[in-house]
Amino acid sequence: MKKYFAVIGVVCIFLLCLFGCSEIKTVTTDMGKTYTEKDGVYLLDNREYKYKIELTGRTPNAVKDATFVVLTNNEEVTFDEVSWSILSSSSNDFLNPDETVIIDIK
Repeated sequence: MKKYFAVIGVVCIFLLCLFGCSEIKTVTTDMGKTYTEKDGVYLLDNREYKYKIELTGRTPNAVKDATFVVLTNNEEVTFDEVSWSILSSSSNDFLNPDETVIIDIK
């Protein structure tokens, strides 16, 4: 009977760790943005994002390429969309923070 309870206890601990114990990783970028990664989801400012993407390209009149690191729910966001959101003076071009946020520029 004791072996039975011991086996049940080990199985319960294994299942708890498998489904309830997930690694939480907190990262602060060079831009000072602090986000948390848990279970493949990125959390920043009480918002959830599915993807962390690096977008590389060249802005107009730039000497070299730039890389934007973004958290996004739109895996098809482009370098041009992100760079234009920074360069444009129109608020219509700004990124929707529920959809995409820049966390670092390299």
